[in-house]
Amino acid sequence: MENMDRDTGFEICKREGIKNIVTGSFTKAGDMFAIDVKVLDVHSKNLVKSTSTSGQGEDSILRSLIDDLSREISTGIGISKAKLDTTSLDIENITTDSMEAYQSYLKGVEAYDKFYYDQAKKYIENAIALDPQFAVAYLYLGRVQGALGHREARDEAYVKAKELSQKATEKERLMI
Repeated sequence: MENMDRDTGFEICKREGIKNIVTGSFTKAGDMFAIDVKVLDVHSKNLVKSTSTSGQGEDSILRSLIDDLSREISTGIGISKAKLDTTSLDIENITTDSMEAYQSYLKGVEAYDKFYYDQAKKYIENAIALDPQFAVAYLYLGRVQGALGHREARDEAYVKAKELSQKATEKERLMI
């Protein structure tokens, strides 16, 4: 995908009915990770909310940083604290607590979407090796095995995904 300039990005968002856009930056210093984000109003380009968070170790990104930023962004765009308190944003417990597994999974999904099934299988199997409890990775492994014509392996992966589905998002559980 090619980069686009800021004005084009805002115009596309307006055309698609998007109200806010989130931009951000990521910094790593030793074992410390910091993320800064800004929420901008698409029509006025004015700053709606700015927030940052930091954590120790790569696993802090999934363990707490994404949840912290999600809460701050949500309140910045007008979602009430009461509604947020009734919603679980615990990203670590619905995906994986391994950044390496998550990165490998994303590469696998990308390869799958491009029909590079052998490559996708390697990435997704690596994600599962890094986190054997990664439910949605098993779902994609099943899809890849099916695309490769491996019916028995496909079915085994789907059964495992179903067994682990309590660690998936609601959308992922529905797909599983």
